Amino acid sequence: MKGPPSLWITINPSDTGDPIAQVFAGEAIDLDSFCRTSGPNSEQRGQTIAADPYAVAKFFHFVIAAILEELFGIKAYSQHSHMIRTDGIFGKVASYIGTVEAQGRGTLHLHIIIWLCGSLTSQKMQKALKTEAFRTKIQQYIATNIRADLDGADEASVNRMPRECGLSYSRPCNPREPDYEFRSKAMEMKLAKAVQHHECSKEACLVVKKS
Repeated sequence: MKGPPSLWITINPSDTGDPIAQVFAGEAIDLDSFCRTSGPNSEQRGQTIAADPYAVAKFFHFVIAAILEELFGIKAYSQHSHMIRTDGIFGKVASYIGTVEAQGRGTLHLHIIIWLCGSLTSQKMQKALKTEAFRTKIQQYIATNIRADLDGADEASVNRMPRECGLSYSRPCNPREPDYEFRSKAMEMKLAKAVQHHECSKEACLVVKKS
């Protein structure tokens, strides 16, 4: 009825690394004046999460509901409720369907398919892609939203950066603060270094198989 879906997304919150999960599990953490070095440490956080699966499920539901409402502009996660739609980061959602799964270690993640209002059918998409104006629009969208580089950072500067672990155990940058753009860019650099940086070597990356 809605045609092909617009988005297929997996959301996997970090339960062992998020201070909100610790609060749900009963830890006395002040999120308003949060300090990541004041404890508990990573081992203690892992033990707290493993000991309270109900708090983990409650944390997961809280985070998913916040993402759906604040980022996607949809509110329909309570039983028998009607879907309320507002403009989100992808536009307005026409409909969606999702399923929650447990990973090997038992924690939860969400797979969700989203249909956007005004999205093209497959036939209209094929026709639109034949026009130069539509292809240019798609290229501009990809260039704006999808990147494979760090703006202003070269290879040498990235290699010199220290690798920080447990970056999810923090408060997100506040977009209302005047230095948000600077702090957000700095966090982006740290995340890229921590989870996406890789230095190729002959021993680790080049595997020669004899035929």
